This record gives sequence, structure tokens and C-alpha cells, in this order.
Amino acid sequence: MNISNEEDLSARLQRIVDQIAGELKKNGSSDHDEIAHVLRMDHLNRFRVLTVEALEDYTRVAVLIDNLDESWERGADYEMVSKFILSLLTTAGKVKKEFAKTSSSHEPLNVTLALFLQTDLYDVVRTYAREQDKIGARTVNWDDEQLLVKVQNS
Repeated sequence: MNISNEEDLSARLQRIVDQIAGELKKNGSSDHDEIAHVLRMDHLNRFRVLTVEALEDYTRVAVLIDNLDESWERGADYEMVSKFILSLLTTAGKVKKEFAKTSSSHEPLNVTLALFLQTDLYDVVRTYAREQDKIGARTVNWDDEQLLVKVQNS
């Protein structure tokens, strides 16, 4: 499947889910649980293996996710977007464990996943969390202009 790097994450993810659903429908089913299973077992496992191979000279990788506010257009389904962001947050620990699983020829890969959200968007996302106190968020204040410039240029 040819997916453009110009597309945003939600468009790419939707395209993959549609492809999986289409393949499952040919086999007579397209249950949400089956789609999630195929996505987890096939696509994400393959992604993990390829990533570990590509990063064999590294022992630590940081994944930074930003610009999620672009999906918060006026009239957007805030509940759906919030649940997607919450799933990214809860998946962070699972991602770390998955990347720690490596073949005997590779050292474990320490993965850190960080999402950057504006405070107002985080407040909306929190309203959809079952256990708000377990989100594990940290507030970053950009009062230090030099630090902000350093982060923007890296």
C-alpha cells in the first residue's frame, strides 16, 4: 500500500484500517476486534522488527509526537480524538515493553514515547479518561525563551 508522508497520522491510520477491513470482508468478516488483532499482530509486530533492525547501533530511542492539535478542527469529534490520544498515552508503556523484546542478536531497545499537547486540549482529553489521575502528564512551561528556541531547532 502506498501511503504518502504528506498525509497526517489519522489519514494514514484510517487507510491501513480500511485496507485490513477490506481484506477481512473478503474472508467474510470485519469485526472491530479482528481488525485490532490484525493491526497488532501483523503491522505493529513487523514495524517493531524492522525498527529494531534499523536501530541496531542504538540502545535508546525517543519518539516525540507533536502537532496533535491539527486534528482539533471546529466541529471535530472531540470524544473520538480524545480517546485516540488516551490510547496513545496508555500504549506508551506497552510500546516500551514490546521494543524490549528483541532477538538474541540485538540488545534490548529502550524506547521513550512523549506526546506534546496544549493545556486546553489536554483538559478536554482528561474529561474522557476513566482514571484521570493515572495519565502521568507533566506540564512544560516555555518561559525560558532560549530553551524554547533550542527545542524548536532540534
